[in-house]
Amino acid sequence: MKLTDLAAAWRDEAELFAKRGQGEMAEMARSFAADLEYWIRVWELEELTIGEVAEELGLSYSTIQKRLASGDIPNRGRKSRPRVRRSDIVDDVLALRRQAG
Repeated sequence: MKLTDLAAAWRDEAELFAKRGQGEMAEMARSFAADLEYWIRVWELEELTIGEVAEELGLSYSTIQKRLASGDIPNRGRKSRPRVRRSDIVDDVLALRRQAG
């Protein structure tokens, strides 16, 4: 289960609570879902250094540098201070997991 699936499940539960007259519980479930979705987005938009990306992907620093230089990974920072948005490497993480599994 992905975290976005959990947020959707909490929203579904909120509808059930509301349907059964449990307004406070419904509002609490909606609040939890909204908070989770907010923090997922913050995590996705976090800008990482080359070293942090290399560590998350299990690749070398120079490999990430090359991928930035080629445009395979967008540079969200400056040329002298590159940054990579975590959401830009999600597909890389998923591909590595498929290879390992």
